[in-house]
Amino acid sequence: MSQQPDVNPSLQPNKDSVPKACSSEERQLSQPQSAVSGGAQPNVNPEGSAHQQQLTEAQITTNYVLGSAEHLKYYRPLYLAAQRGDWEAAKSFIEHDPNALTATITAISKQTVLHVAAFCWQWEFVLKLLELTSAESIVKQEGIGLTVLHYAVQGGSLKTAKALVEKHPDLLQMVNNYGNPPLFFSIWSGNKDLVWYLSLITRVDSPTFPFFIPSLIEILYNLIKLGYHAPTVKMVRDTKLKYECAVELVNHVCTELSSMSFQQIKDFLQNPNSIMASAVTCGIEEIVRSLFLHFPDMMIDVQLMPERNILQAAIEYRQVKIVNILKEIHPSATKNISSHMLKSGNTTLHLAGELAPPIKLLSVSGAALQMQRELQWFKEVEEIVYPEQREWKNKNNETPKEVFRTKHKVLAKEGEKWMKNTANSCMLVSALIATVLFAAAFTIPGGNKNDDKGIPIFLQTNTFTVFAISDALGLFCSLTSLLMFLAILTARYEVEDFLRSLPKKLIIGLGSLFVAIAAMIIAFGAALTIVLSKRWHWVFVPITLLASFPVAIFVMLQLPLFIQMVRSTYGMSMFSPWPSRKFE
Repeated sequence: MSQQPDVNPSLQPNKDSVPKACSSEERQLSQPQSAVSGGAQPNVNPEGSAHQQQLTEAQITTNYVLGSAEHLKYYRPLYLAAQRGDWEAAKSFIEHDPNALTATITAISKQTVLHVAAFCWQWEFVLKLLELTSAESIVKQEGIGLTVLHYAVQGGSLKTAKALVEKHPDLLQMVNNYGNPPLFFSIWSGNKDLVWYLSLITRVDSPTFPFFIPSLIEILYNLIKLGYHAPTVKMVRDTKLKYECAVELVNHVCTELSSMSFQQIKDFLQNPNSIMASAVTCGIEEIVRSLFLHFPDMMIDVQLMPERNILQAAIEYRQVKIVNILKEIHPSATKNISSHMLKSGNTTLHLAGELAPPIKLLSVSGAALQMQRELQWFKEVEEIVYPEQREWKNKNNETPKEVFRTKHKVLAKEGEKWMKNTANSCMLVSALIATVLFAAAFTIPGGNKNDDKGIPIFLQTNTFTVFAISDALGLFCSLTSLLMFLAILTARYEVEDFLRSLPKKLIIGLGSLFVAIAAMIIAFGAALTIVLSKRWHWVFVPITLLASFPVAIFVMLQLPLFIQMVRSTYGMSMFSPWPSRKFE
């Protein structure tokens, strides 16, 4: 285990020795198999000599302007070494090319090797780099003006921050393109010792440095100290510390396993029980992420799960986070590993057509919403697999859609019953409200004038205007709600209808019903105010308070279902989007 930073462990959420996966540039740096995979590669001159040459900073800058990928291929081994914290590989590269210490090795963010290592929280790696780097070179800023100290304090590493400040104290006053010094970034790290350290040594005479920041930090510091005496805060802190220790343990085990052969690693993970299988089926993303980062070949291995690879098991057990990790770590391989066919002839999409485990179904209330969730999952998996797989048939001569219909037949019937019961209940209320508001339009409060025109007596008052508007609004909304619920009762109830058509009708119906109830109560309050205002001028106050109770009760009972349906129907996709592809 690597040496820990000199920080109170209960206050340090980001362990200095724990490598953290980062993807700021790795996706855009992904190259074909023919790309450079070793150290610095030789450049062949026009005469055909194969002696190795060094890329100067001017050449790299020129390549940026021209859009060439030569510098990315050249410095890719150094980038990967900094990302993983592989000091031996980085040291070998730097010894061959000393200019690599200050060279720009990423295209968009224009980071040096120090920036990359600090961004990925490889603190020990950063400290070793500092021994080789001059004081003037560490003040280099990346694309948006961040220095290495900005990254270090954002990651919460007090030890690294002290080393950087000792190397070049002017780093404390350097700001990014938005005028923020490192002290500003340290506030979000959660490390009170780091915040306090920077607040004591940062000068406040810089014109871009807000004068109120030191005072704000000292409030912050006192609150954190007081928080440790609160039982709830202590429980949260202990839970987070246990989580961090568990993640650190997983990374340590993976590091030790790296020295074994692949078969030995598989035997360790499968005996006595399959660690990977348990992690995937239970959705323990930290273990899965660590294993994939250390052993990427496990993504395509079908022996770790019963006849399935990791992606197929995650899809079968509805583990969204595991699928997203696969897409994040190796997006180009996700479609390939999804094409694996089981002995039964089932494909990945056939597995998505199976009924979800009960614990996943029960996470959504209502059979109709469960059916919608299953359809959304099936549609999302369709985007992962190759298009031709959508029509592949298994040994039972069933396509994925036919498997979905067969396995979800009972749930579809329960969803239909749930929708009709809900529509019947709400339609009765809508009809009652429409009847009351329609009758109220012809029995105007206060009566009419005794003339042939029949003009309402209180026509010119503001209260009567409120009554008329709320009565008309409530009537129209209740009729809209009535029509929507009637459409639900007469729907065909095909499987695909549960995805958009039926939930959209229910959303409109419930929303209109809510407005109709609120408008009816407002109309009643306005009418009662008109009748009683001659005797009690303050009567509108208790009427308003009393009218708010039924509205509040309806909101508490029906609003959660309404919000859940809106989020489920119009919310974001379950899977993370595919990373944008970069073409050179």
